[in-house]
Amino acid sequence: MNGFVTEGRQPRVQLYYAVTVPISIVLLKTQLAEMKRRGYEVTLICSPGLQLEELEQQEGIHTYPLKMSRTIAPLSDIVSLWKLVQYLRKHRPDIINIGTPKAGFLVGIAAWLARVPHRVHTQHGLRLETLKGWKRHLLFATEKTACLAAHRVWCVSNSIREIAIQSGIVKASKSFVLGYGSNNGVDMARFPIHEVQWKAKVSSLRKEWALSSEIPTIGFVGRLTMDKGIIELLQTFDELRLSYPQLKLVLVGAFDDADPIPEWLRERIVSDSNIVKVGYQQEPAPYFSLMDVFVFPTYREGFGTVIIEASAAEVPVVTTNVTGAKDAVKHNESGIIVNDRDVKGLTEAVALLLRDKAEAKRLGTNGRQRVIEYFRSEVIWDAVDQLYQDMLNGK
Repeated sequence: MNGFVTEGRQPRVQLYYAVTVPISIVLLKTQLAEMKRRGYEVTLICSPGLQLEELEQQEGIHTYPLKMSRTIAPLSDIVSLWKLVQYLRKHRPDIINIGTPKAGFLVGIAAWLARVPHRVHTQHGLRLETLKGWKRHLLFATEKTACLAAHRVWCVSNSIREIAIQSGIVKASKSFVLGYGSNNGVDMARFPIHEVQWKAKVSSLRKEWALSSEIPTIGFVGRLTMDKGIIELLQTFDELRLSYPQLKLVLVGAFDDADPIPEWLRERIVSDSNIVKVGYQQEPAPYFSLMDVFVFPTYREGFGTVIIEASAAEVPVVTTNVTGAKDAVKHNESGIIVNDRDVKGLTEAVALLLRDKAEAKRLGTNGRQRVIEYFRSEVIWDAVDQLYQDMLNGK
């Protein structure tokens, strides 16, 4: 152990995290500061960017900005790998927790070469589920290498673990899930839905976006990509407007050129006055309260974090029976699960909740209670801390 030593104290455990690019930092927010509060010396390895600089200040941690390309870039990857090995050999972390595909591959190999004594690969999702051909084979090889380089593979949901084992990416003996899933849970302090300040913020947002509480509103939070089921979302919206002509659709998120939607659909979203285009929001929490129903017709997830955020806001959820999403909802208790790409089923489920206010309220209330019981950040953090302590103690 080569930690920071203060006089009269034991060396602090050097805990390192790694993700590929700054946009993925959201997966770790507040957990880094919490691990520091619990006595770890925390460092995050990530490609440089403003979000990384802000996180360093906000969470009071160390960072190592190192450019990692999300795409195939042999020369750049070799340079990044060499720098990572040198860095890890110099600083000698006790534990490293690596997430996202490219970091899992590059930092995973580097940590193995540098003989970091405790290596965790966090499986946030499997994009290869919706890929075909050479891209699928390449991503499979990348993910498998990341898992081979790790001592333990933390899958953020039971369903993602099942897929990873069945596909041969990881062995059952090496993989695990903490609790009921999620890698960071929900900070309930972000969702004080009964407080005056929250209600004032929601009221302000309604005015800003010209939304009335008297007009039915459905919503979505996430990247506007094919994998998130945006086509099915818009088709469902069109079907519902036959019964609810004034229906509004609130979209909180940005278009993503890495998984673009068709140009005609993009133009439709931009031009439709009944679609409220909020764009990317660093703090989306209050936007959930603009919605009568949260609709999330995704094709795949690692874990449906945005689903439990909607539940934390006491908004009823309709989502799909796919990897990761189905772990975040208890069907007919905290939300409704339908088959993926099933516009008819999706439309019927959303229509039910728009029509039956009592059922919508029941699912929303149950959803919030379920988050408090199983998915509060503190619950996840305790489990993560215990994982690290068990590894350090050879368990």
